[in-house]
Amino acid sequence: MISSIMLTVGALWAFAYRLGWSPFGYAPIIVLLTAVHFHYAGFALSIIAQTAIPDNQWGNQMTIALAAGVAWVAAGILITGFGGPVWLETGGVTALSAMGVITGGLLLQSSSRPKSFAVKFLLVTAGASLIAGMSLAFLYGWRHYYPISQLSIPWMYAVHGTLNSIGFAVPALISANILPGSSGKTSVQNSARKNKSASNNHN
Repeated sequence: MISSIMLTVGALWAFAYRLGWSPFGYAPIIVLLTAVHFHYAGFALSIIAQTAIPDNQWGNQMTIALAAGVAWVAAGILITGFGGPVWLETGGVTALSAMGVITGGLLLQSSSRPKSFAVKFLLVTAGASLIAGMSLAFLYGWRHYYPISQLSIPWMYAVHGTLNSIGFAVPALISANILPGSSGKTSVQNSARKNKSASNNHN
């Protein structure tokens, strides 16, 4: 459910970019990057967090926390852009980066379980890339207090964006789809089944 919301919001921002709309007066590049962030930091990261955490309840809680972190960052950027306190954006980026680093560490830890070298390689690549990418996001989020001239928007979407997309999302999703779950289905399929079951229980 949460990952679907993240994907929908990302699609709406991508739609706005393609139509040349500028929600809240954002520059086109910011509209595009917002769409990208909801796809990767929102959708992909929440899906992978579900598969990387063995405990189902903790996995669900992490997914909710990640979604809240993405929303917090988006709200912080919007409020800061209208002259609000910068600590809102910095706090959101710090929280989301920390959860991303934790997920990356769990991916590295999970690489010891599968016997296949290919899966191990994919998990290590995804975990290391996520840790590096979210560490850069943390540094960029603190630019209002400790500016680093090299961390410009073009540099961030070139390096941070590549780490999170090609380095993290692609190998993580591939590994999740070929890593068998306990019932013979892939771990991503099991994650979807658990989410559906949790939703039915709430209803």
